[in-house]
Amino acid sequence: MERTQVYLTSEQKARLEAIAQIRSVSMADVVREAVDRYLLASEPSQLLAAINETFGVATEWKDRDGVAIQRELRAMWEDGNDAKPKD
Repeated sequence: MERTQVYLTSEQKARLEAIAQIRSVSMADVVREAVDRYLLASEPSQLLAAINETFGVATEWKDRDGVAIQRELRAMWEDGNDAKPKD
């Protein structure tokens, strides 16, 4: 491990300390976990997985082809129309 120094707001530090106390771990452990989660979420494959997991949340589009929806939305955007895609 490498030692590093970061500046936090008082609120950030207090919240991290509270999480550490609840979990009975060091604040450094909490920060490392947060950094790991951030880095994992920043990976393109993880972003794609999140998109795939949330597709279909809009129930009116549930049984529709995603590519068709995208084309309709893009066409409406290009035309300046704010209407919803066809059901």
